[in-house]
Amino acid sequence: NNVVWKYKTVENLEKIYIEDLDEDGEPEILTTYYKFIYVTNKDGLIEWSFKADEYINDVYISDKIYAVAGKKLYILDKRVELEKEEEFEDQINLVIVEDIDNDGKNDILLGMSKWDKNKQEWTENYLYIEKKVQDTNGMIRCILCVDSDMDGDKEIILGTNDLFFLKNDILEIRESLNEKYEESLKLYEKKDFQNAKKEFLELKDEYNSFGFDTTKIDEILRKIDKYENGYRLYNAGEKAFNEGRYDSAKINYQNARKYFQELGETDIVNDIDNKIKLCEEEIAEETETPEPKPGIKEYVTGKFFILWIVLIVILVVLVFIVKRRKKR
Repeated sequence: NNVVWKYKTVENLEKIYIEDLDEDGEPEILTTYYKFIYVTNKDGLIEWSFKADEYINDVYISDKIYAVAGKKLYILDKRVELEKEEEFEDQINLVIVEDIDNDGKNDILLGMSKWDKNKQEWTENYLYIEKKVQDTNGMIRCILCVDSDMDGDKEIILGTNDLFFLKNDILEIRESLNEKYEESLKLYEKKDFQNAKKEFLELKDEYNSFGFDTTKIDEILRKIDKYENGYRLYNAGEKAFNEGRYDSAKINYQNARKYFQELGETDIVNDIDNKIKLCEEEIAEETETPEPKPGIKEYVTGKFFILWIVLIVILVVLVFIVKRRKKR
């Protein structure tokens, strides 16, 4: 006789959660059954709902609402609006969300199983955290994360046919990788780009294997590529200049300049500017039009006109003198 309200569900309820999803000071009731998630208020009125493609196996409420159904992980906001979905190769039975490596970011832990169609049974069961991290001899029924040794990393306890306690060495691994990063960075700062690139590429693979963010490594690799391209073009410019191919040298210098300017290498940019100026001077000298030699017309009408007049006058005088002598 104390029932306040009830509503008829399509299927049997699987899970019930009480959470103030909209942070209004009053808790909502989140229920799952079959493919559906329903959120009701304290008066029993349905406020929000979501339908998955398959039967919903589990839900976890954290910064978001995480639901797993079939091979899909659904990430919903607090009003169960879909933000992201991701499909995996195998069935997902369980989901929890914890910051297991104390980096301020939530990690998604999935209990997964592979179905063998021929045997008609689950043949593989494992814990998945961005990759398969632990095989189990039975379906994972529960996952608990706890920092048992107070080192900042959370250990993982799995409940399957057996009980698994997984030591978390992420903090030590991260410190080791940070040391490798610093050593690789020294090579980069010495401008030993060939070896630095090799070390950073190997380090990136290690970062990826643990699901660590590779943004800072990617940035260094992009800079190394710019340096390599810049020096390649600069050296091509030097070679062309020494061979007297000043147009080609100028183009290579200009292209190299773009890379070094992006890298903030002011001294190299100034050096290249001087090289470009030398190229332009050499090109200008090569293209100067030589002064043409005067022809007959120029001799007659040009700057040699006076000389011709003098010669003619002298000739006339000589003729006059010769004639006078003959008359005598």
